[in-house]
Formats: sequence, structure tokens, C-alpha cells
Amino acid sequence: MKLPRFFSWVPVGILMAVGLLWTATALATHEADHRYHVEGYVLDAQERPLANSPVSVRQQGRIIGNGATSSRGFYSILLHLHDGDLGQTMQVRSENHEAPIRVTFTPGDATTRRVHHLNFIGATVIEEKLARGGVPTWLYAAIAVVVIVPAGILLSRRGKRNSSTQTGKGRSPQAQAKSQPKSRKRKKR
Repeated sequence: MKLPRFFSWVPVGILMAVGLLWTATALATHEADHRYHVEGYVLDAQERPLANSPVSVRQQGRIIGNGATSSRGFYSILLHLHDGDLGQTMQVRSENHEAPIRVTFTPGDATTRRVHHLNFIGATVIEEKLARGGVPTWLYAAIAVVVIVPAGILLSRRGKRNSSTQTGKGRSPQAQAKSQPKSRKRKKR
């Protein structure tokens, strides 16, 4: 079947190029040394997550970033800041809470993720990363002891058993004789 001239490779190629350029532009983000993340949790006084709670970051009364918490109460807001913003004070607001933060990072460092942790727990503000929702470190050790060590023991025993049956070790002479093929002598005619 011959396609109409409209569907020749030139227009299709142009459409693909435009689509790729549009996608690349839409997905572009700030340079690594211009990204500054403000993230944390919004929890009630009993440390239960407050889902869909709006969170905003303001600088000199102007909103420069906003978002909402997830079902776990977690939020992450990406800001576009420059080295000149080092030391600036900003306000982080979440419904009934507000806290000032001071922008801190190492100027010129384009590899380290720039992040400020700020958590609202009831009426308390905590400026550190909370270990919520992750697997506690001690659990990895418990899994190793309960699952991996016994599995290793069983596999090593099975390996010893298989090697001993292949070499004939650990079997009675009668069992060894039964497993050996019988030789047949030909009668001469």
C-alpha cells in the first residue's frame, strides 16, 4: 500500500524533532548548583501524617516554591537558588505552622545535593532528616540471621551430601555395588 505524499519521511522527521525538543524543554531542570531542596514531614502531635497539606516557601513575603504532602506526610520543594542566596532567610509555611530557615550549602559545589530538612510535628519544628518510612538498620541484621544464615547452612549440607553420593563416600559397599553397572561377558561361539 502506497502512503500519501503527506506521510513522507520529511514531515514525520520534522514532527519527531519538534516533539523531542519540546519534551527536552519541558523536562529541563536547574543546574545542579542552582537546585535547593526544602523537604520534610508534616505530622500531627501524635506523629501521624497529614496528607495533602499545602506547604510553601516564601522569600521576602513572595512565594518562591510550593507543594503538598504525600499520604505519608512527606513534602519536597525544589527551589532555584544561586550561590548569592547563601545565608538568606526564608519562611516555610504549612497550614497552621511557619518556621524560618537559613539557606546553607557549600558555594561552587555542583555535586552534593543541596537540601534543607524541616519537619512540622504538632507545634514542634525539627530541622533534621527524620528516619520515617524506611527500614530500620537492625532489621537487616535480623533478616541475615533468620534467613540467610540457615539457608547457607542448608545449602552447604546439601552440597556435601551431593558430593559424597557422587564419589561413593558415605555409602555401604552393597549400595556402591548395586549402583555400578554390571559387566557382561560375551560368550564365544
